[in-house]
Amino acid sequence: MNNHNGTNQKGNNSKLYLVDIANFEDMSIKAQKSINIYGFPIGIMSLATFIKEKLPIDIRCFDFGIDYSSEEKLLGLIKEGRPDYVGIRAISANTSVLTSVVKAIKEYDPEIFVIVGGPYVSEHNTDEYNEIEADCFVVGEGEQTLAELLDRLLKGEPYEDVVGLASRTGASANGDKFHFVHGRRELMDINDIPF
Repeated sequence: MNNHNGTNQKGNNSKLYLVDIANFEDMSIKAQKSINIYGFPIGIMSLATFIKEKLPIDIRCFDFGIDYSSEEKLLGLIKEGRPDYVGIRAISANTSVLTSVVKAIKEYDPEIFVIVGGPYVSEHNTDEYNEIEADCFVVGEGEQTLAELLDRLLKGEPYEDVVGLASRTGASANGDKFHFVHGRRELMDINDIPF
């Protein structure tokens, strides 16, 4: 059983699924209206590459239109692979699907630690996160924040003070709102990103 409150250390067999839903389209209306814009999921690819160099964790990346074409197929991939952590990149246009996907993941297995990041998170006030059942949100550039978060989770250490993170940890002291640690002030040196 996973316990993410800092009391149970994870082993080297942990799995992280990084999912990009930025290109998500409702396939039932695709014939009538479609943006048909697909690009490489550079955001999650950068995260995966950075984390793979830092932590002993199995990482898989999934992109809408290539690896899955519906919420049901995405959930099927998650059920099949049984990851410990799921990181989701979203944009504002994905709010309803993001809410639905996170809820479905948590209903399937409440122990899967769900992390949400991307432009959606970075442009919203933390009060708006309460509608989404994720465990935490990465605000701003995510490489360093996600690596530090996962390192602490893998070691079974508390993570509520990770810079750039909004989490439910300590939420009761904040009136059930997210606890936010200000974003990272310095940008990473581009040479530190392993691309």
